[in-house]
Amino acid sequence: MSSIHSNDNQNSLSKRGNDIISFKDTLFEAYMLWQKNPYHPKSNPQGIINMNTSENKTVSDILLPKLNEGIEITEEMLYYGNLIGRDYFLQAMANFLTKYFKASRPVLKEELIGLCGAGPIINIVGSVVCDPEEYLLIPSPYYGAFAPDLSFMSQVRLFPVDLTSEIKEPYLEPFQLTVPALEKALQQAVSQGKRVKGFLFSNPVNPSASYFTKQMIKDYLDFAHRHELHIIFDEIYYLSSHAPDADVISVLSMINELPDPKRTHFIWAFSKDFASSGLRAGILWTQNSELAAAAGGCSRFSGISPPTQKQLTNMITDYDWLDNVYFPTMRRRLKESYGIVRQTLDELDIRYVIPKAGLFVWIDLIKFMPSVDLEGERKLWLSLAENGVGTAPGYAFYCSERGWYRIIFSLPVADVTLDQKQRKSQAFQSKKGKPRNKKPSLRIFSLYAESA
Repeated sequence: MSSIHSNDNQNSLSKRGNDIISFKDTLFEAYMLWQKNPYHPKSNPQGIINMNTSENKTVSDILLPKLNEGIEITEEMLYYGNLIGRDYFLQAMANFLTKYFKASRPVLKEELIGLCGAGPIINIVGSVVCDPEEYLLIPSPYYGAFAPDLSFMSQVRLFPVDLTSEIKEPYLEPFQLTVPALEKALQQAVSQGKRVKGFLFSNPVNPSASYFTKQMIKDYLDFAHRHELHIIFDEIYYLSSHAPDADVISVLSMINELPDPKRTHFIWAFSKDFASSGLRAGILWTQNSELAAAAGGCSRFSGISPPTQKQLTNMITDYDWLDNVYFPTMRRRLKESYGIVRQTLDELDIRYVIPKAGLFVWIDLIKFMPSVDLEGERKLWLSLAENGVGTAPGYAFYCSERGWYRIIFSLPVADVTLDQKQRKSQAFQSKKGKPRNKKPSLRIFSLYAESA
């Protein structure tokens, strides 16, 4: 018999392990709801259409041939090599970022660290910038996975800068981030005894799909510099702009203007702009040699596989394919899928933040909630899932206002449109009772129309 005593009532994990188990990850919960009942036009037509998980599924037909083009596993790929990235990959990434992110001076490969996705990069940057239980400011609503990315292993916390959908001076857009809001949040954190070490945000913004102007970015940089804070730009949706008037600005286009170069860092990954979340590849740019050394030391846990580096290098160095095939096709298809969503939102008189870039739209469904509170928001979310519509509720993004939901439109048009015969007749009536268009329409809003 073993001498090891086992007691099922005795928890064998560390506090960290227990914290991970007990963490309420609503985005993951939504993903698992879909996994248990995925929609398929033939085998499961009543299943859940996944408009929760932020993945671009509109371009696999043009991506796969390029990724599989001339790839051969060579002997050097079998061994460790440089864990922060092969030289050819880092040089290709430097050239790619310089060209497509409009860098104000050439990005150097020595400033780059390749790691297996934006999530691991955020985890690593957080862990080398902050000690456990220190904080990063973050505009709210924000991407819900930032919390586990930072807390699971590094025990870094987020302090929200709560934003409002109300448009009034000085707010010119819904959920607009201002420097006074940043100053207020920082003062609140300090008054509560919290030590703030930095400022994290996504641009374009997840979940609102808006973006920051150059002047806004300058103001945020000055704020961070004034308070000696690290500022971390997550630009994972930068190339997924689909609005004709979108003018998304990358911090890389301002390298020569940075007030605090050593505390300014940039993150990007292939998962969104190149519709390849499963390949697990991202990049960190920093001019801070100490941070780079610390992050590089963590690459032993989070490196990119050499075959993946080779595939991605072949893809991002083919500028002709990028300029004439991939980016035009990707943006055209995003625009088409969004157009279907927009038309249905307008027909149902649903308020939304006009998206400029990204794969989603941020919509206000408060009038359909059974109660205007957290429980009402959750009930509507689960009811939508039961009726075949996978969404993400606002509380998954730590939104301080109830009633907001994120829906993904970056699906093949055939998946986001269904023939009206599959829906009840009342689903084609607007709130005013007028018949809607008789062409295929988004299944997602059948429940909304019925409950209006």
